[in-house]
Amino acid sequence: MGMDERQHIIAQRYELYHQKIYIEEHIKNEILDIFKKTEQDKYYITPTFLEFFFKNDTEIWLNFARHIENKRCLEIGSGPNGASIQWLFVREWIIIDPLIDEYKKLLVESGSIVSWPANIKTYAQNAENIIAELKGKIDGVIVCKNCLDHAGSHLEILRAISEYAVKGCKLLLWTDLYHLLGHDEGHSNITANVDEFKHYIEALGFDVLYGTPRFREDRSTIEYGCVAVKSRESEPFPLSYKKGKSKFFVIFAALLVYYILKVKRKILKRKGYKSFFL
Repeated sequence: MGMDERQHIIAQRYELYHQKIYIEEHIKNEILDIFKKTEQDKYYITPTFLEFFFKNDTEIWLNFARHIENKRCLEIGSGPNGASIQWLFVREWIIIDPLIDEYKKLLVESGSIVSWPANIKTYAQNAENIIAELKGKIDGVIVCKNCLDHAGSHLEILRAISEYAVKGCKLLLWTDLYHLLGHDEGHSNITANVDEFKHYIEALGFDVLYGTPRFREDRSTIEYGCVAVKSRESEPFPLSYKKGKSKFFVIFAALLVYYILKVKRKILKRKGYKSFFL
C-alpha cells in the first residue's frame, strides 16, 4: 500500500490547500496562545499533546521535556503547528516536511509568528529520502504524528527514522492505518493489521513503552500510536510485515465495521441526517 509519485503530488496539493484554510481559521490563534503561555512557562504543553502522548500526567511530561531539552530532536511531517514549533525550549529541532517552506511563509504572512525560530532547521523534501548528515544524529526524540498515510512510502519513512535515531532516542508516533469508509486523494491505506505494524516498529529497533489513546472518536479508521525508545539496531532492510496472529480477525472486523457504518449512514440519510457519529 502507499502512493505512487503522481498520487503523492496530488496528496501534497490536497494537504497544502487544507492547511492554508486551517491556518487562517484556527492555527494563528492557537500558536499565539501557545507562545503567550510559554513566555510564562517554557515547559507549557497543550492539553491535547499531554493527554495523547503523556497519559495526561504532568510529571511524565516534565521528565520527558528535561530529557530532550539539550538534545537534537526531529519532527517528520510537522505541518504548520507541530511539536517542534511548540516546544521551543529544545536546543535544536530539525523538521523534514516537503511543504515546510510553504508553511513557514504562511505562518509569517498570517501573523502567527514574526519570524521563523532560529533553533529549527528545516528540510523541504520527502521524508522517504534519507538525509546522510542526520544518520545516527538524533538523540532526543523523533515525532511523527499524522504523517505516514499522507506519504509515498511509510516503510521508507520508518526505515529513515530508525537510521536517524541513536540508542535512547524516544519516538512519538501516531497514524491512521486503514480508512474503513475509503480515503480521499490526500490519504492512503497502510495496513488493516495493527499487530503487523507494531511488529515492524519493533523490528526497526524500538521498544514500545505504551500505546496512545484512540484519537478518532467516530472510529472511521484503524489507527495506531505509541511512545517508544530506540534500544538496538534495526533488522536488515527491506523488511516485510511479520504476520500477526490476528490478521484474519482484524481484516474481518474492519470489513464488519465498514458494513455497519455504511448501513447506518444509509438509515440516517433516509431520516434526513447529513452526518452521523458512533
